[in-house]
Amino acid sequence: MLRQISKTAFIIALGLSTFQLQAQIADEYDEVVVTGSRITAGGAQDINYFRGAASRGKIPHAATMTSEGLLSQHDLILTAETPCAQTLCLNGEAMQMPLGNMLDADYFMGLAFDTNIDDTNWSREPLNLVVVIDKSGSMSGEPLDQARKSVTAAIGKLQPGDQISIVLYGNVVETYLEPTKITLINRGDLKNKVKAIESRGSTNMEAGLERAFELAKSTQVGFDGTTRVMLFTDERPNVGRTDAESFMGMARAASTHDVGMTTIGVGVIFGAELATKVSSVRGGNLFFVRDDKDIERLFSTEFDFMVSEVARDMTVRVTPRDGFKISGIYGVPQDSFTRAGDSVEMSVATAFLSSAGGGIFFGVSRENPDMPAEQVSGDAPFASAKLAYTDSATKVRQVQTVTARTASRPSANLQKASLLSQQYTALRSASTSHHNDNDQMAAFQILKRYSDIMDASPLEGLDEERKLVSKLTATTGYLSGNMEYAADLPGSMRLINKWRIGSVEGSEDLRRGDVLEFGQDDEFTIFRRTRSLTESDETEYYRVNDEQVYLSESDLTLNYKFNKKGNLILRHPEGDMFMRLSPYEAAMP
Repeated sequence: MLRQISKTAFIIALGLSTFQLQAQIADEYDEVVVTGSRITAGGAQDINYFRGAASRGKIPHAATMTSEGLLSQHDLILTAETPCAQTLCLNGEAMQMPLGNMLDADYFMGLAFDTNIDDTNWSREPLNLVVVIDKSGSMSGEPLDQARKSVTAAIGKLQPGDQISIVLYGNVVETYLEPTKITLINRGDLKNKVKAIESRGSTNMEAGLERAFELAKSTQVGFDGTTRVMLFTDERPNVGRTDAESFMGMARAASTHDVGMTTIGVGVIFGAELATKVSSVRGGNLFFVRDDKDIERLFSTEFDFMVSEVARDMTVRVTPRDGFKISGIYGVPQDSFTRAGDSVEMSVATAFLSSAGGGIFFGVSRENPDMPAEQVSGDAPFASAKLAYTDSATKVRQVQTVTARTASRPSANLQKASLLSQQYTALRSASTSHHNDNDQMAAFQILKRYSDIMDASPLEGLDEERKLVSKLTATTGYLSGNMEYAADLPGSMRLINKWRIGSVEGSEDLRRGDVLEFGQDDEFTIFRRTRSLTESDETEYYRVNDEQVYLSESDLTLNYKFNKKGNLILRHPEGDMFMRLSPYEAAMP
């Protein structure tokens, strides 16, 4: 563990962004604006953590991205000839896939969500909101700042008749704000109270959630509306039970009392894997905010939707046409389906209103690759699906049977869903090649292949995806020796190297001549000159942005920059640790 003289703990400050709410938002009640009736499945609602890591020149782990998160960031509604007559419906459509697609499928099929909810007069129910904020040491700086801004924005969306409570947890748990009814005059005081929250302590998430769910259930009594827990965290529990099942057990138990949970991830050390599992419980959904734009967009557009469940315990059983098999499923968690003969049955814990319509999408392949063309064509349905769910408002079980037919001119949204599903497949495969196989050339070739597919598509609304794929292609290209991609990488990539200490001040355990390595897989390693410069002495994980690097075990933040000679300068923000380092041996080709 790297230590600094006379210091035992440090503040994490992994970002210097600023965010100012507009005066109108801060001082006046927002009008409820519904952009259209859309439905999306619960669970992960974005891949913003993955995007943020990629923007910093990293190849994120495959486990930090889900297909449902990627698809949920796009409006993928499919139209039907007959209007939807109930709270939740499915609209089906299928299309032939071109040769060489990333899914290795012959056809692509979509079952998109639809609803009869009228967007002209809809408004959410009164909300009993229990906010839970992680204020542990790892949340210091930008992560806690993002949490405070998010809660402040949420308060701006609350209306008279709503109620809010706030629970804080670090190494201890406290009810920071007792249940408080929203009035015309107290929102400013509530925002000021949120701004005063400071970080300290370790991460006892289990105890914090236990207090929050107890508070939710007790305040739910007599409240005419919806009760929801909203957790803000970087998701790095280190006290008490830290296994996912303990959190999921609490969330499942709360859902039986009609208490749902929304998780808002913040910070570059966010543990997306745990939160994704928790958010897949009935009544759960997950969002991640990278910066101020994400916060503003999420809480101005999605707040009323993210707390509004429309259906629970949804199952969809899909049976393809004879001679075909389902070869891939996208838009739902990969552990949410089972196979029974030729059919596949998916379970979706919860469906929410959303500004973007979601669905479930499938790669479909011929069982016999030599199937005659006449057996593929024709007007027969390509697949049938049976939908069943419980209406959240009426508690009545509803069913629907729908068919999907092959379109000669597939809709733009089905084509877009196909491209996104291929993107999900490509990103996961490239990440696996990078992390598991250490095959940088394979990762680059996978991304370059998909990049060519995307570049050939005329579809609109995919600019952010093209940016993401381009960034990852550049990173893997650089790592595989294609140096022409170096100009497209962020400065933080230059940190990935071995560095020899030329001079050091303010450290009790580092000496001139020691070597520090910032590895590709977020590992920081110390090589002692007095022992061996080929065998590592200490290793811990690090996170980096454009200006600072955070050492997780040492709980230490250092500013970094490069001088004109290409040497690395590391300096503690308070000025009492300083190091000048020169390249020792290049980590890159």
